[in-house]
Amino acid sequence: MRVVRLSTDPELLLLRDFVSEDEARVLIEAADAHFKRSVTVCSDPQGCAIEDRTSSSAAIPASEITEAIQTRGKLLANTPVAEEIQVVRYGPGQEFKPHLDAFDVSGGGMQALAQYEGRQREATVLIYLSGPEAGGETVFPELGLRIKPVPRTALFWRNVRHDGSIDPRTLHGGAPVQRGVKYAANLWLRGAQDAIYTYARSENVTPPEPPPKVESAAIIALGVGVGAAVGGPLGAVVGGVAGWTVDAIRRRLITP
Repeated sequence: MRVVRLSTDPELLLLRDFVSEDEARVLIEAADAHFKRSVTVCSDPQGCAIEDRTSSSAAIPASEITEAIQTRGKLLANTPVAEEIQVVRYGPGQEFKPHLDAFDVSGGGMQALAQYEGRQREATVLIYLSGPEAGGETVFPELGLRIKPVPRTALFWRNVRHDGSIDPRTLHGGAPVQRGVKYAANLWLRGAQDAIYTYARSENVTPPEPPPKVESAAIIALGVGVGAAVGGPLGAVVGGVAGWTVDAIRRRLITP
């Protein structure tokens, strides 16, 4: 496994071999019979289909595999809650135009926050399960980055700053697939309960305190303030993937 820091501010990491071949295969197989048109958060509790997002999506029920992957995400983000894993499929011409994952309460995001007791999507793990023959890159226009989808590789980034405001630099999108099919999995990590987040700090809203900087192997491993490891002794294998330990991350962290 190798970890590459693509950006320090905002934090953006690329993690190779984040999932095993078997895990990627199981997620795709679990989703294949349940794909529906992808939707986005709106006033309708079921979500709204929009032209900006033309992929298909399927929620994956809990299992040992999904729980293992969620644990890895919580370790990276130092967050208490992981959403249900969502697998997405992009065929030729399908895309997701640039958007933000965090919810802005001033822009109608309160309902989405309420579904998780006010917990914000503080961080995202985007896992590539299979790559198309061409196209389908993940684009961060504010950072000037375009990342090719490599199977079993994941991207990790934080959607909010320490002061609680949404970071607009995390604007990202899925470029249209040109040939083949792309499978990916979204893992959103939720933060503190009843936290309020907006794009800009408001005089009427007190942002949450940043998480304490715990001197742990997890912080050293990632080279960033990710907090303490979630569950189990530090250095233990996380979720059963060979080499996926905080010590292994520390040894393999590369800064371009």
